[in-house]
Amino acid sequence: MVSDLMRDAGFVETTEPKIGDVGVVDSDQGQALAIRTQIGWAVKGVNGFVVAPFSHTKAWSV
Repeated sequence: MVSDLMRDAGFVETTEPKIGDVGVVDSDQGQALAIRTQIGWAVKGVNGFVVAPFSHTKAWSV
């Protein structure tokens, strides 16, 4: 579903995400949408945002 939505919005899938790109990551609380930052992936957690070097399942360039 996310792949279809990203494609329809004009995003291009990438295997090498750069800062500002969007991805699906495996966070401590399961899969989540995230934004790539200089130090890792930013995801919304229960108590705010978390930035960590999560592994990504898919990513798209903006």
